[in-house]
Amino acid sequence: MIKLGMIPQSAGIPEGWKESTALSVHIAKVLVSSTPLRAWQEHRLLGGGTEPKPTAAKERGTILHKLMLGGRTKIVVVNAPDFKTKAAQVKRDDARAAEKIPVLKEDFDELAAVAARFAPQLASVIGAPDDCELQCAWMSDYDVLCHGFVDSLRRSGPYGIEGIDDSRPLMTDLKFVGNAVEAADATKIAKLGYHIQRAAYLECGRVTDKTLEDCQFLLAFCETEAPFDLRFVVLDPSMRELGEEQWGRAVFDWRKCMKEKKWPGSGRRAHGVAAPGWMLKREKDLQNKLAKESIARVAAVAAAELDDEPAEDEDEDVGAAG
Repeated sequence: MIKLGMIPQSAGIPEGWKESTALSVHIAKVLVSSTPLRAWQEHRLLGGGTEPKPTAAKERGTILHKLMLGGRTKIVVVNAPDFKTKAAQVKRDDARAAEKIPVLKEDFDELAAVAARFAPQLASVIGAPDDCELQCAWMSDYDVLCHGFVDSLRRSGPYGIEGIDDSRPLMTDLKFVGNAVEAADATKIAKLGYHIQRAAYLECGRVTDKTLEDCQFLLAFCETEAPFDLRFVVLDPSMRELGEEQWGRAVFDWRKCMKEKKWPGSGRRAHGVAAPGWMLKREKDLQNKLAKESIARVAAVAAAELDDEPAEDEDEDVGAAG
C-alpha cells in the first residue's frame, strides 16, 4: 500500500511507487489534450512508454531546480570540457544509473551563478528543506490513486508578494525559461497544463492535510539568461475553474479506462476541424482593409479622370446661341 501524503524526496522513493499505475499530472494532461490511447502508451507500466531522452534544456532546468530547492546531492559535477572522452562518458552514465544528474563543471558553474541570482528573490516563497521537492500521493474522486511532485510548500508568510495572502499556505512551482513574459502567456500556460497541475496539487493538499485546505498556488517564471527577470503569476478564477474541470475529467476518464481496460483512440469517424476565432477575425480584418484600399483607389482614379476632362468654352457656346 502506497503511503499517502507529501513526502520529501530526500526520504527516498516511497514503497510501491515504481509499481503503481497511479494517475500523474503528466498523464492527466495527455488525457485532456489527446486520447486515452495516447495516455496508455505514455504510461510506463501500461503501454511501456519511456521517459523522453534528456535534452540540454531539460537537464539545465532540472539542475536549477535542485540548486534552488536543496537537492545539490543529486548533482554529479564532471570535471571535463565535454563528454567526448571515455572517462567522462563513464561518469555521466554512472550518474544517470544512480538516478543523479551529470553536468560538466563549466556548465555547473554557470547554472550555480544563475541560481545565486534568484536565491534572494525566492527566499520568501521557498519552503524549508523538508517542504521542498515533495512527492505527493493521494486518493482523488472515484477512489483514483494519484501522484505528483510539488516544488515548494510554505505554511505561512510573510511572502512579500502583492496578491498573495501572508496568512495562508503557499505552494510554489518554479519554471526556468528564456523569456518570462512570453512563458507566462495564458495560451502557453493552458497548453502546458499548468492550470491542471495547480488543481491536482491543491487537491492533494486538501485531502491529505487539513491545514492546507485554503492553500494558494504560485508560478515563478525565472529567466535563465540576461536580463534574468523573475515573474510571479497566479491564475485568475476562469483559469482556475478550467483547470479544476479538466483535472476532474481526467480523473473520471482514468478510472473508467482502468476499470474497463479499454483505451480508445480517435475512432473510426471523421473529426471536424473548425477555424480558430482569431484566424477568422484576422482574415475578416484583412478583407475589410483590402476593400477600403480598393474603394480608395477607384475614387482616386475617378477624381483623376474628372480633372483631365477639357473645360467647355463658354464664349463659343454664347456665340453659337446668337
